[in-house]
Amino acid sequence: MSTFGGILSIARSAINAHQTAIQVISHNVANAETPGYSRQRVALQENWPARLPQGILGTGVFVRDVTQVRDSLLDVSYRRDSSSAAGFGLRRDLLGQIEQVFHEPSEDGLAATLDAFWNSWSDLANAPDNPAARQVVLQRGAQVAAGLNAQATRLDEVKADTVAKLNRSVGLINDYASQVAQLNGQIVIAESGGQTASDLRDSRNRIIDDMSKLASLQVIEGRDGGVAVIVSNQTLVDGTAAKQLAFSGNPPSLQLNFKGSADAIPAVGGELSALTEVLNRDLVQTRARLDDLARGVVSAVNDIHRQGWSPAAEPTPPEPVGWAGSNVDFFTGTDAASISVSAAVAADRDMVAAGSVFGGSGDNTIALRLGQLRDSAVAVGSPPSTLSLANHYRDTVTTLALDTNAATNASLVHETLASQSDTRRQSVSGVSTDEELVQLMRSQQAYVAATRLISAVDEMAQALLNMV
Repeated sequence: MSTFGGILSIARSAINAHQTAIQVISHNVANAETPGYSRQRVALQENWPARLPQGILGTGVFVRDVTQVRDSLLDVSYRRDSSSAAGFGLRRDLLGQIEQVFHEPSEDGLAATLDAFWNSWSDLANAPDNPAARQVVLQRGAQVAAGLNAQATRLDEVKADTVAKLNRSVGLINDYASQVAQLNGQIVIAESGGQTASDLRDSRNRIIDDMSKLASLQVIEGRDGGVAVIVSNQTLVDGTAAKQLAFSGNPPSLQLNFKGSADAIPAVGGELSALTEVLNRDLVQTRARLDDLARGVVSAVNDIHRQGWSPAAEPTPPEPVGWAGSNVDFFTGTDAASISVSAAVAADRDMVAAGSVFGGSGDNTIALRLGQLRDSAVAVGSPPSTLSLANHYRDTVTTLALDTNAATNASLVHETLASQSDTRRQSVSGVSTDEELVQLMRSQQAYVAATRLISAVDEMAQALLNMV
């Protein structure tokens, strides 16, 4: 038959269980604003019943586990969208830095500088014997060279900064992988008795969320509570073992791989993909087009200028036999970083040719032809295109602007999707203080009811004692 001790035991189990529930609710409320925290719930289960002559009687309640309220499918959705948003966002920022190098359209950009250079030749054509006009041509040419030099230098700085970002990102994902492996070991040990290590799981999920911004991940949980993290169909973390990423080669052949392996890891996704894509494609192509422009300017200007008569180069008549121009280069250099006004022209403005007639004062044919280069088709690049130098530069800037705009739009789309995914995830695993207060009231009422059981048993015992 039932006894006072049995009733008191049931009341004690109820008090302990609902006290634990209140403690868990308190933990939830305390972490309501903690990023990455998943609300917890006490899983209550009835005690094993006792078989008595009167029948099978219950023996109370116990806390089977403190579970974590989380939906793994929502985690997958959020991490996928977060990876894309982070990748496109970083690509947008990096392309924005490249755009700032060109600073177009503006009054002091390279397009305006080139335009002023062609204008100076037109001005010289109007006054071919004017020393001041020759000086302006020299100065405008030096400005074109300085503009190209500056852009090449700044592109190199953007490249160096992007490489540094890639170094930091690779180091960061390696650190995250080591932390996940360490937490895997702790979780497996903590859950070996069948309980859920909710706080440790939250720590691991926060790290995996951060990893997903660096690379697209697939997370597979094992029966023991540990997870495997897979990047581009290759395992980065497996239980307590974590591999390390590295990058090798140089743009445009820079690639990600595991340390000790020469095999490339393709389609990594996230910020790592954005960084390698900008280094391997955007910066390489932009720098190549800038170098093509510089070589086009050098070649087109020099080809015409060599045919001209430079007063300082051929100061006295008569015309030499077989004379075909003073053969003076206006520019020198093989790319945007090395282009400059030739030493001969820089040293003497009278090396600037205005006409093609030997000793011909007032001849302006060379200056006219050079002024017309503004709109003339020039073979630029490899394979060569037949654009004008201005249009070649305009295409470079326009292509960059279109790529930046595409990255911006994609970033906005995926940031919205990531935000929506996070909202759905928070609706499941986030803490609602109103809901927690309702749970608190229920647990509190159950706790009070259990204490009243003890009071009832006390009164029953006193009644028996009074009967004696």
